[in-house]
Amino acid sequence: MREVLGQACSIVGREMVSVERTIEALLAPAGQQLSAAIEQAIGAEGKRLRPALVLLSGRLFSFRRSRLVSIAAAMELVHMASLVHDDVIDRAETRRGRASVQQRFGNQVAVLLGDYFLAKALELVAPMGPNVVGAIAGVVNDLVEGEFAQRRMNGSRVSEEAYLASIEYKTARFLATCCRLGARVGGAAQELCALLGEYGRHLGLAFQIRDDVLDLVGSEAHQGKPVGSDLRQGIITLPVIHGMRQERVAEHLRELLAAEKLDIEGVRHLLVGAGSIDYALKLAEDHIRQAKELLTGIPASVPREALSAIADFSIRRVS
Repeated sequence: MREVLGQACSIVGREMVSVERTIEALLAPAGQQLSAAIEQAIGAEGKRLRPALVLLSGRLFSFRRSRLVSIAAAMELVHMASLVHDDVIDRAETRRGRASVQQRFGNQVAVLLGDYFLAKALELVAPMGPNVVGAIAGVVNDLVEGEFAQRRMNGSRVSEEAYLASIEYKTARFLATCCRLGARVGGAAQELCALLGEYGRHLGLAFQIRDDVLDLVGSEAHQGKPVGSDLRQGIITLPVIHGMRQERVAEHLRELLAAEKLDIEGVRHLLVGAGSIDYALKLAEDHIRQAKELLTGIPASVPREALSAIADFSIRRVS
């Protein structure tokens, strides 16, 4: 994904570098212990999808570089905070192949680091006024709502509607806000801001569904975490929900999920045979199709093609 983002976002390459430097400069004054934790978190850096969406959405219109870079950096800081806090909640030992912050430094430092990232994000956007600050606060609120929704989904009798509501808050609204804010700062009309927001929403739904599929059928080397991590934490995702609706495998699937030691290979075999993996991927593909259709409402341009390429690749990520 990083390679595709690099290719698709070459037109905002200089701004992406500025985002990295903005984050580094903002975090530099931290104390010694916090600095070590920051280095651990940043060392497990991800795809930088969120800042890329902010910058590309702004580039579609009147490009206001400094403001967009600040918003893009703030969005990435919020994302980093959510990952650090997630690892505390999930007791995760690794993050993208490295020891998680909470594993290396303990829960207290990890919680404080996540709070620090959030504070710095707000510091970046405070000069831009209440609308931008409110949008950032809304993202944080949605992340919390999504986490609570996900916690309520523990157990085998979870509906598809509950799952989709969870990932709406957890991922889709975040990407929607990145696109909508980028367009707004770029000077887009309100209807185009809303259109970009819907593109981001559908992209986010597809992205999360695909991630949940890869948690079951991907590889640890690609994921940066053990396969089946969600199931081991009792988190039920779309392929499992679909499998539970298939009479021929439902009873066996429940037995596997209730076992003291989770048989990930057994679960994977059942879900593949029941068509549950294909079902989830088809839904993700439907959301990508809708995302790309929305982009046709924007005049053709290099940034629009980049957004379309990101949508295409988000569903083709290899296992």
